[in-house]
Amino acid sequence: MGKKKATATKKTAKKTTVKKAAKKKTTKRKSRKKKAVELKEKLMWAIYSPTMKHVENFEFHDKKSAEKRKEVLSKDGKSPHWIKRVRITIEEPIEEEDES
Repeated sequence: MGKKKATATKKTAKKTTVKKAAKKKTTKRKSRKKKAVELKEKLMWAIYSPTMKHVENFEFHDKKSAEKRKEVLSKDGKSPHWIKRVRITIEEPIEEEDES
């Protein structure tokens, strides 16, 4: 009886190794190419409240409008708002041309 058990365990061991080898096959994942992005910086005027909260942005060449808006927000005994020059980064995707 001892011999029969030994051969039976060898057969089951072979079957499990064959199953494990079949499970290890994996497919290669496709990697995605990152899209090319161009970073641009733009100067703007920003209005801030007394609690340092951002209120509005104005184009850099439009400082007079920013000053007027600041005066409107600060009048009638309200806390004074203030203007600061800020630099904003803008991401623009670069279009790639096909060479076909």
